[in-house]
This record gives sequence, structure tokens and C-alpha cells, in this order.
Amino acid sequence: MTTARATAPITRPSPAPERRRPVLRVVDTRRDGSKRSTAHVFGTVLATVLFASVFSVVICQVLLVQTQSRLDDVNTRVDTEVATQKELRHDIAELESPERVVNEAQGRLDMVPAPDVAYLQPSPDDDSRAALSDQERAAASGQGP
Repeated sequence: MTTARATAPITRPSPAPERRRPVLRVVDTRRDGSKRSTAHVFGTVLATVLFASVFSVVICQVLLVQTQSRLDDVNTRVDTEVATQKELRHDIAELESPERVVNEAQGRLDMVPAPDVAYLQPSPDDDSRAALSDQERAAASGQGP
């Protein structure tokens, strides 16, 4: 078996010398010596204001949609309650109908219709008897307490 040997020793590259970075600072002039133009500053401010305006319009639209959704829910509930009210009024009208009252009175309560209508005539001393206490009423009718 043969062994292969390197003819030159393996050298590792030496680390590069460390360079210090220069201190950075904000300057008003460009590298070519000219100052920033007023139009550039104005354009940047205008773009920022435009973005803020569009963003505020979007926020307002979202609030309007949320409020409209709540109003739609309330309107739906109102419509449901109005329909329920109409149905209940219809039920009340059916329950108060004279035919139903007569049928209930005759069927469930075993009442009989009167053969003729009788009118009551008040007597002159009805008001004075109505104002009496229970004891005075008993004494006036001749019964004891």
C-alpha cells in the first residue's frame, strides 16, 4: 500500500486586520455638496399627509359599516317585534269576539242564554245605600250585625 504525502505544508489564511468603522452622523448636505431640495422635503410631507388622510378615511368607513350592521340588527329585531305584536292583536281580537265568548260560556261554563233582555232601573236611594258602611247597611236592611 502506498501513502500520498503533501509536498507543501498546509497554511491557513491569516485573519484580516480589523478596520474601525467611521462614526456616522446626519448631515444636511449630500456627498456632492448640494443641500436637500425643498421640493423633496415638501413631497415627503405631502406623501405622509396623504397616507394619513387615506388611513383616516378607511377608519371612518369601518366605523360606518360597524354602525350600519348594528342598525340592521336593531331593525330586524323591531320588525320581528312588530310582527309579533300584530299576531298578538289578532289573537286578542279572536278571543274577544262575541261568538267565542258565547261558545265558551255555553260549552265550558254551562251557562244558558237569557230568554229576553232585562234593563235595571236605579232607585233614588241607591246612592245613599252605596255610601253606607257594612254595619249601617245591615241596620238599614233590618238585620243585626
